[in-house]
Amino acid sequence: MEKKIPDKYQQELLELNMPGVEGKAWSKELLLKFLDDNSSKDFAIVGGDVIEIDENGKMKYTYDNWGIDGRNIGESFHEYSGRCAVLTREYILNYPAKENTRFVPVMSSEVTTGM
Repeated sequence: MEKKIPDKYQQELLELNMPGVEGKAWSKELLLKFLDDNSSKDFAIVGGDVIEIDENGKMKYTYDNWGIDGRNIGESFHEYSGRCAVLTREYILNYPAKENTRFVPVMSSEVTTGM
């Protein structure tokens, strides 16, 4: 069964309004809060993109991104999810985010990461 992002986060996410792109954009603060929450353990954030929103509300890619290698042999989903969370947190905390910066994480659940 595919996991779902809890409603308490859904209401604060920004729907991407870019042609041919699906996903949700997270503020730095919200994504860090999600990483601290136990519900984030149901997902592995395997990477993501960074976007900025201009004064007219138009979204544009910064071409900055992060990615995390796949699961190691013998690595449980819980271990992988934890490793992804640590690396994602590190990227976000070190990124020179502005007020209009949003992160678009690529999330995977245990069902979709296999092993």
